[in-house]
Amino acid sequence: MKGSTVRRKNTRVAGRGSTKARGDSAEARVNEGACAARDAVDEEKPSRPRIGFHAGIAGGLQNALLKAQSLGADALQIFSRNPRGWKARPLEDEDVETFKRVRAEVGITPVVVHANYLINLAAADEGIREKSVASFREEVERCLRLGADYLVVHPGSARGACEPDGLRTCSESLNAACEGLELGEFRILLENTAGQGECIGHRFEHLREIAERCPGLNLGVCLDTAHAFTAGYDIRDEDGCAAAFDSLERNVGLSNVRAVHFNDSKAVYNSRVDRHFHISLGHIGAAALARVAREPRLAHAAFILETPQDELGDDARNLSMLRSFITTAPNLEETALMDIQLKDRSAGPHYLQIREQIEARIRDKQLSTGDALPSPASLAAKLSIDRGEVQRAYFELEHAGLVSKTVGKDFLGKEKVAYTVR
Repeated sequence: MKGSTVRRKNTRVAGRGSTKARGDSAEARVNEGACAARDAVDEEKPSRPRIGFHAGIAGGLQNALLKAQSLGADALQIFSRNPRGWKARPLEDEDVETFKRVRAEVGITPVVVHANYLINLAAADEGIREKSVASFREEVERCLRLGADYLVVHPGSARGACEPDGLRTCSESLNAACEGLELGEFRILLENTAGQGECIGHRFEHLREIAERCPGLNLGVCLDTAHAFTAGYDIRDEDGCAAAFDSLERNVGLSNVRAVHFNDSKAVYNSRVDRHFHISLGHIGAAALARVAREPRLAHAAFILETPQDELGDDARNLSMLRSFITTAPNLEETALMDIQLKDRSAGPHYLQIREQIEARIRDKQLSTGDALPSPASLAAKLSIDRGEVQRAYFELEHAGLVSKTVGKDFLGKEKVAYTVR
């Protein structure tokens, strides 16, 4: 896999040539020193990752940019078309111009496009493979027109063939789809999968093998935290997280992880099930996700939320949680903001147990002014109780002067409710 289009200095890639090839003259040594100085500047690493979320494109692609701006995001992921159909409405010149103009105004970068869900570049069925290659080429062409930075694609399912054949077919499909295209600095990112069904890509070794078969495409990687967890990379503790990063480094190089799909998991460890969940409310948990967010070797990447939309305001809450991970130095043992544990009814009504535990966190300064609470729907789903229990707990906390409820409208005019610590 090649290094970054901006900084092509990964150890897995051929460098600029040997010193001997550049010559040993004084002039060559001066030029080499100048190059090294420029590299030192180029290689300066950002202090934190850029963060964003997957936004809908209803009403026009530019609306996703406006929503990202309204929530203070500086990165974005979108579909450039209907993700569940083979045929896409062509991009009109006006659509492209408007998108580029609004992007320049709001300063969102990078812009990540996710390929449509029907594409299966590893398909054993020839008809599906041909459709997938044609559809993926169209996705790449749309990205190039829009000026997107990255296109994320799942490697696909090898159903009907063995895993090695699926890996080879995926590579051949990628090469065929991009034949003759001038990609420039645009990069295709292979996303690791949960391994559900017969999907390839659930091991980092798979991503390496695919990339090695596509030397001309400058492929990168999109790391999905929920997928990695349910595929068998136990990132819940420090040792497991370090082992996962070491495997990524060995196989693809962490510098090539250009995006991170930052998701908690509703599915349990090593289940091979793909179910994203709200940050801190799933089986990975806030402490582990905070560790990932603060990994210095991923500070160059864009962290993109793909969390559910159970209620209006969920994007804001999840984004606030991610932002808190990277802008503060949390005590990772205390970062599980809403690690509420309910006992049976003999310990009191569920709403009362929730209220008491939140009160204790506020009293112990684990929660402070401005901290966002999860939506009633997401916390109720985590605890497998009726949402009304959470709503009553929040109501009592609000009237006790500990929590503020804010009702407003988002940028599309839809009602948005948020609960924060006073």
